[in-house]
Amino acid sequence: MPSYSLPAAAASPPPKLPLDTHELILTTAVRVTTVACHWNLQTTGRLLCILPRDLVPSPTKAVFIHFPWIDVDHVSQFDCVSTLKFLLKWSQEVDGRPIRNVVKVFPSVIDRATACGSIDSLNWWFYESGLPVGEWTAKGVEHACAAGHVNVLRWWYLSGKEFKISDDAVKCAARHGHLPVLKLLLHDCNMKERMTRDVVAATIECKQWDAVDWWKGVGLPLAAIAVSRLFWGALESNVMDDESTGLSNNVRRR
Repeated sequence: MPSYSLPAAAASPPPKLPLDTHELILTTAVRVTTVACHWNLQTTGRLLCILPRDLVPSPTKAVFIHFPWIDVDHVSQFDCVSTLKFLLKWSQEVDGRPIRNVVKVFPSVIDRATACGSIDSLNWWFYESGLPVGEWTAKGVEHACAAGHVNVLRWWYLSGKEFKISDDAVKCAARHGHLPVLKLLLHDCNMKERMTRDVVAATIECKQWDAVDWWKGVGLPLAAIAVSRLFWGALESNVMDDESTGLSNNVRRR
């Protein structure tokens, strides 16, 4: 039986859909998927990776309309400056989606960005957005210390802006054994007064032995604190007050 199919080389390519049609299909897919996956942002967000946002902005708008609780303060955590710019531009359009007044948001947008180590977001808010950022607290730096985000801490130190750092922030870095953070605070930021016995005790409590070794050689008076791994590891009591170490804190064995 003869074949009436065209050879591959002679077959006509399928017609290309106009960009407007692509945009309509993706926008509809966002709406349907959002409901079908019970507002799972990760699932819906995959649809935004198909075509560039600057070519088809409607799918991105549909996502933010269906997730009204997500705004610039949340986006700032993920260091996604292109999305921040998109939201700002959209808010300035007729019938655009207004952006949240971050001055009244707690925790502040600056604290959120700092806690996540989002330097690009910080630069955008302070130097490009033209928007008021409101007050920030020491909580963002505290979370950054706990997570070991040394780059964002260096950014704050070099920015010339108020570097709000608490004793708890230094303890957080010590508890997690983040040596780059401790070195930055001691040597670059010259925060010797923050390096108290409580900070050393926090390092010992959490058995961050690399940090303990570092403490013994930093050249501060506290470096005279002799801490033996075997000595501390052999403790059988829950509380030890050793006059030879100068630590009068309750150091609980983990």
